[in-house]
Amino acid sequence: MAKIYMDYNATTPVLPEILDEMKKFQNLPLNASSTHYYGRMARTVIEDARHGILQAIFPKNHSKYRLIFTSSGTEANNLAINSFSSKTILYSSLEHKSIKKPIMMGKNADKSCEIPVLQNGEIDYIAMENLIKTQAPSLISVMHANNECGVIQNIDKIAEICRNNGLFFHTDASQSFGKIKCNFDEILPDMITISSHKIYGPIGVSALIYKSNVQIIPQILGGGQEFYLRSGTENVAGIYGFSLACKMAISDFPEKYKNIAKMRDEIEKIAVSKGYFTLCQGINRIPNTTMICKNGQNTSMQLMFFDQKGIMVSGGSACSSGLVESSEICQKLGLDTGNSCSQIRFSLGLFTTDDEACFVCENL
Repeated sequence: MAKIYMDYNATTPVLPEILDEMKKFQNLPLNASSTHYYGRMARTVIEDARHGILQAIFPKNHSKYRLIFTSSGTEANNLAINSFSSKTILYSSLEHKSIKKPIMMGKNADKSCEIPVLQNGEIDYIAMENLIKTQAPSLISVMHANNECGVIQNIDKIAEICRNNGLFFHTDASQSFGKIKCNFDEILPDMITISSHKIYGPIGVSALIYKSNVQIIPQILGGGQEFYLRSGTENVAGIYGFSLACKMAISDFPEKYKNIAKMRDEIEKIAVSKGYFTLCQGINRIPNTTMICKNGQNTSMQLMFFDQKGIMVSGGSACSSGLVESSEICQKLGLDTGNSCSQIRFSLGLFTTDDEACFVCENL
């Protein structure tokens, strides 16, 4: 039985050309803290990758930014949020748990608040402006694109609101970067999270990018790597692969995702004809993602059905220890997430074919 992978928002396969390039470093004893030949080689690879990523994302403004390599998007998000742990933080109700949980553990958790979203998934700007007035936050964190329903937030507008109010702005761009054109060089967020394994790079490396005026507070202490802000021996081969994926994510991927959007739209069209409904359809979304729902169905049973057909999908976020839980995002969008309504996320990618999309449509 053929296996059809449609869970690209959870993780993407590493591109063969990136794997081939990484091989030249994988079997070398590369520790960038060493002063000998291999240590200097490792340091050069890391710094070239760091500068290459910044220059690719910010052609005009790279000198304003710094970049810390981390092990995951979750770690990068935690680093951003915990650097403001003594401050009041506003965050959208659609945020990933790696944003929400550190805020809840922060010193100002009682003053920090969720920014509600409208039923279409977009930020409620009136509510946000009111919360800025009543809560006096220091930081606002809003993900660029949601990992479950795919809704894209207008981070240009949010960044402007933050600037006008003297606030710092962080956005988790793990799901948007590489799927759409991200105008970060014009928007200039104060902090951005990006992740390698979401853009066909290796698992185990991500980055927190931040303006030089943002004070980052280290969470992992030890040997002082990453400018004393994130200790631990760097993953040289992974960082190199990440840098290659970043450059391709900017130059190549967004155009390729236009065809992926056509396959996604066809799946939605057939799903609706078979009694499903789609969250946030018609709203600005990343082109590969759909969350289809059906009354009278159970999410776990639906996942089992698709798995038996060889179709690999998810019931929402893949970062919950493998548990199948009711989607918190669906709840925030006003959907009944009990056993009476299933929620299945299809997220397509560069290797998804028309034949695979047709097979999914036949088995909805």
